[in-house]
Amino acid sequence: MSKFCFSCILVLITLSFVHSSVELNTARIAYYNERDYERAKAACLKGIKKGEVNFELHGILGGCEIGLGHWKNAALALAKAFSIDSLKTHDWIHKKGGESYYYQGFFFSARELFDDQEYDKALTNICYARILKPKDTAPLILKGVILYKIGDIIEANKAYHEALDLDPDNPDVNYLIGKSLFDAKEFEGSITYFNNAVKHYRIAFNLASLILFSNVADTSRTLRHTVNRLWFEEKFKELDLVVKDSLELEGGFDAHKINIEKFYRATDDLGRNHYYIGMAYYYI
Repeated sequence: MSKFCFSCILVLITLSFVHSSVELNTARIAYYNERDYERAKAACLKGIKKGEVNFELHGILGGCEIGLGHWKNAALALAKAFSIDSLKTHDWIHKKGGESYYYQGFFFSARELFDDQEYDKALTNICYARILKPKDTAPLILKGVILYKIGDIIEANKAYHEALDLDPDNPDVNYLIGKSLFDAKEFEGSITYFNNAVKHYRIAFNLASLILFSNVADTSRTLRHTVNRLWFEEKFKELDLVVKDSLELEGGFDAHKINIEKFYRATDDLGRNHYYIGMAYYYI
């Protein structure tokens, strides 16, 4: 073969490669540099329609759908990228530091699918979500809810306990598990988790109380209620007077705003849990 013919073949191959990558290059520029999700999405879809089999086309498409808030479409595109080449897709996401971003597509799609009672598809997306964020408890809690719904109690409990193993002292995890069991009408099982949540929320409540009412010899329920009511109603001028006069704290509201907010949240968390405990016993 002559050098001329060989050179022509190389040129044709190069031109062919460039031509086949036009959509991908356009998508990259629009997606990474411009954050123009619509333009990047259109380029990806054009490349896919032409028959290009490239994990990055589907990965970028999934990222665009997340940016546009289309969770189900995002999950479908990202799952396709994984099916083309799981290792390269995972590496691509990891190099971009995008685990949290792309995780959204799978998790929020699973939430929507759960609401639509498409439980098998939701569980599939939860698996992908856990690949991207294995230490996040939210997918495990949702998995437990779905498994309870379809009657697989043993596997549901495994998912819940795995979430607790990841974050055993987190009262929010205990509350969410209790609430999910409550919503699934598993009232007796929910009580244990609500009680665990109360135990940990009470620690936060006692600490917030100790800081906020440190100068008050006898903290009355009325005073605690007044602080929470004024915070909820955003009557900060009145709250400023209470902080200075009744709580005897220097600096007033501005200096103790964070501690007041913590006390309000802790009170609300405790009240909410006690409410569900009472309702669970009522329904048993």
